[in-house]
Amino acid sequence: MKAIIVREYGGPDVLRLEDVTPLMPGDGEVLIRVRAVTVNRTRDLQIAAGAPHRPDALPIVPGMDPAGEVALAGGGVSIFKSGDRVVVFSRNPCGQC
Repeated sequence: MKAIIVREYGGPDVLRLEDVTPLMPGDGEVLIRVRAVTVNRTRDLQIAAGAPHRPDALPIVPGMDPAGEVALAGGGVSIFKSGDRVVVFSRNPCGQC
């Protein structure tokens, strides 16, 4: 599979399309074949540019809120199956607001 990976700080020229080994979904997880993703200014563009400078943040795969279809479902997953169209809500709500 292919992914854009940022391994060094800089401008758009540091974005590299690389071949990566897909992770296999564990119990209760799904692997998504991503068809669309958002690029967020703070997480993606500012970190890739080095501001805020966080050496521990690299490498990163830019993009949030992916949409696509389920490629594989891990053990115990019963509400999704391969081919289901999905979108990921990437926020972790606090549960109180």
